[in-house]
Amino acid sequence: MQVIRSSTAKYGIVFDMDGVIIHSESLHRKAWDQVLRNRGRSYPQHVDYRRDISGGSTRNAVARLFPEVEGNESEVLVITGEKRCLYREQLQVYMSAGRFNELAIPGVTRLIGEIAEKGIPVAVNTSTAREETIQILTALDLLHRFNVVVSGSQVKNTKPHPEGYLTAASSLGLSPERCIGFEDAALGLRSLNAARYGRIVAVGTIFSEEELRSDGHRVDRYVKDFSALTCAEISSWFDE
Repeated sequence: MQVIRSSTAKYGIVFDMDGVIIHSESLHRKAWDQVLRNRGRSYPQHVDYRRDISGGSTRNAVARLFPEVEGNESEVLVITGEKRCLYREQLQVYMSAGRFNELAIPGVTRLIGEIAEKGIPVAVNTSTAREETIQILTALDLLHRFNVVVSGSQVKNTKPHPEGYLTAASSLGLSPERCIGFEDAALGLRSLNAARYGRIVAVGTIFSEEELRSDGHRVDRYVKDFSALTCAEISSWFDE
């Protein structure tokens, strides 16, 4: 992870990955469905997948779906390893077929290219493990665009804890107040609010605007995807 010790930039931008850069929610859900089926289980009644699992780390999901293994590190590792393997198999299907770009959120590769070409510090903060994060960004030809990559395996506390977003901001050489964060799920929006980012943008690739605002956390902007969003418009947000 490259660290920019200080920055004179007016602002920086930090993207979540799943549901913001790549349409991967259905792939994660299929992987968890299979993990549960392999154990003859279904989702616990008290667990709402979209609210409690979507956007969070694999360990967080294990804690919600399999509370009985808490404290049993070897079993936690078995379950997380199984889920990662199932998820990576699905990614590989798209890669092998040369269809990986189909998973990109509309407009995101263009927008990130504009941001990077203008010299605006840009990072990604994701709960996904580093190996998969690098694999995905490389497949989308975006890895070289990011100054900083913060993955789930690099932080002690994953979303909704603010550690990842605080790490991304400090690694860009910026205070959180000078950063814009893009998130698509409740856990991520809670993380951005806790990190006190200057601007928080909800991306509606999975949830409606009403759903994303329903928790009462601050959301400064809502976009369905990035088809119509430009770097110039983003810059104007800090002039308001």
